[in-house]
Amino acid sequence: MTHEHSRNSDTHWHRTRNGTETGGKPKKSEQAFESRINTAFTVTREASEKTSRDTNSYADAVQKSLSRLEELHARKRAASQIMKAQARINEFENLFSTYPSLLDDLVPCRMQVIQAGQEMTQAQSAQMRKSRKNMMNAAKRGLDEGREEQRLVADASELIKHYKALILAI
Repeated sequence: MTHEHSRNSDTHWHRTRNGTETGGKPKKSEQAFESRINTAFTVTREASEKTSRDTNSYADAVQKSLSRLEELHARKRAASQIMKAQARINEFENLFSTYPSLLDDLVPCRMQVIQAGQEMTQAQSAQMRKSRKNMMNAAKRGLDEGREEQRLVADASELIKHYKALILAI
């Protein structure tokens, strides 16, 4: 709705009473009243538009300020993290320079422990293979002995049957 159209509709509203047009020319007092109302509407409309523009400008300025603050915070946080990391590196370097002989002794000691563990594992592996082989041989001997006993029992049963058959035949 344009300004002019809005102003005319406001004026039109004041010229009607109970939904009907007033007849003829308006009176001077009505014209003065209407003029004051139109002026008041115009001033109010302009104030409203100015307030709206000012509010939008303020909101934009606040948004820009918040963006700048976020960027500043991100930069400060990154700088802080870099400083913390550098401090940790410096602490490690100080420890390393303070105890270089300890670290030099630690590496060969660890190597000896690792090598001893490997040798023990290999020795246990050989012992386990030997133990497995002995168990397999013992199991095989047990099976062979069991088969031999079964064969002997079967042979003894055959002999007993023949012996019975001989005794019964006599």
